Amino acid sequence: MNHLNLSPVKKIEIILEGAHQEFATDLLDRAGVTGYTLVGNLSGKGRHGFHEGHLMFNEDAVLIMIILGGIGSPRGRLIAAAIVTITSDALKSAGPWRFIVISMIIMVVLWFFPGGIAGLWEKLRARLRRRYHRAEEATEAEHVAG
Repeated sequence: MNHLNLSPVKKIEIILEGAHQEFATDLLDRAGVTGYTLVGNLSGKGRHGFHEGHLMFNEDAVLIMIILGGIGSPRGRLIAAAIVTITSDALKSAGPWRFIVISMIIMVVLWFFPGGIAGLWEKLRARLRRRYHRAEEATEAEHVAG
């Protein structure tokens, strides 16, 4: 390694919100940039206080939403997303305890409702239908008898 071959490099930092990442990388690619590094989820402190960089949903949260909502149910996953997001935000000050609470919610839902929230919804709908049909049959029986 007697001869070190270096090439000139320019460093440009672009700081933007994650929502604009695809736009920025597309521009870099079209400009012919041969290499770049993306750094996500940065945290820091500035004039507006401390900012903790994080994605809205990480892979773990998405998995939790799918399990809680029910594997084959988009409606259940949406409800689970709302529950996980609201619970996580409400328990943010609890620190690591929030993960224990969310884990307990998952265990309770899956223990009593193996089909997730969608399974619970289907059970409730079936119960309400049966109750409605029984009331309807009782009304018809009264009209026939009366």
